[in-house]
Amino acid sequence: VGIESTVVRLKEDPALELEILRPGAITAQQLEDALRDEFPGIKLSRKVSGASPGHLEAHYQPELPLLLAPGPSSPQATKEIADQYGVSEDQIYTLNLAKDARLAARQLYHELHQFNAQPKGLIVFWKGAEWNSPDWAGLVDRLERAATYKLK
Repeated sequence: VGIESTVVRLKEDPALELEILRPGAITAQQLEDALRDEFPGIKLSRKVSGASPGHLEAHYQPELPLLLAPGPSSPQATKEIADQYGVSEDQIYTLNLAKDARLAARQLYHELHQFNAQPKGLIVFWKGAEWNSPDWAGLVDRLERAATYKLK
């Protein structure tokens, strides 16, 4: 089990276009590679639409707040976050996911639910280089929706 499916919609007017309504385990590149020979010139685009489930702004939020922070983590960064968000350093819970997108997708919801057993605190996901990987598009989508706070 991992993140939900990639949801797409095919449009034919004025030209053949495949709209990615919700990124998932199948990447845009994989879709393009699979369709290129059969449908030359097909355009792929990313659309936000109510036609796909999971588009509420806070759709995937855990009970504890989740902060997306630029990585890597450090004791100083953890202290600053604890001070800024009014929690003690021992109430900062790091969301650790595998670097491999498929493994991380399997871990995501399990890990978030584990943190819900804590009575108080803040979950922090430290964004690494994988954040910009096309393989991580579905995970980034779910993490962005789950996040209560986002640091640039």
